[in-house]
Amino acid sequence: MKTTDKALIEQLDLMDAYEASGRIRELKNENAKLKKQLKKMRVDDKTLQICLNIAYGCHNYQGGHHDERDNEIYHHGIQTVINCLERLVKDKDLSDTQLNIVHSIGARS
Repeated sequence: MKTTDKALIEQLDLMDAYEASGRIRELKNENAKLKKQLKKMRVDDKTLQICLNIAYGCHNYQGGHHDERDNEIYHHGIQTVINCLERLVKDKDLSDTQLNIVHSIGARS
C-alpha cells in the first residue's frame, strides 16, 4: 500500500524527533533507489519516434471531433501527450518528475 504525502506528514507529526529523522532518512534512501531505477528505464530512439509520430497523427487527425469545444479539449489532451513524449525523447529516461508521475498513473490503469 502506497502512503500519501498527507498520511506521511501525519505520521511524522506523531513521531518524536529521533523517529522522524530516521523515517526521513529511510524515505531519502528509497527515493535515491527509485531515481536509479528510473535512469535505467530507457527506450530506444526508434520506439520513441514511433510514439511521437502517433501522438502527432492523433493531434492532426483531430480525433474525429467536429464540435469546436470538444476539438479544443481533445487538442489540449493530445498536446499533453506530445509534451510528455518530447520530454522523454529529450531526456531519454523518466527522471523528470512530471513525466514520472504521468507514467505512474498510466501504469496503474
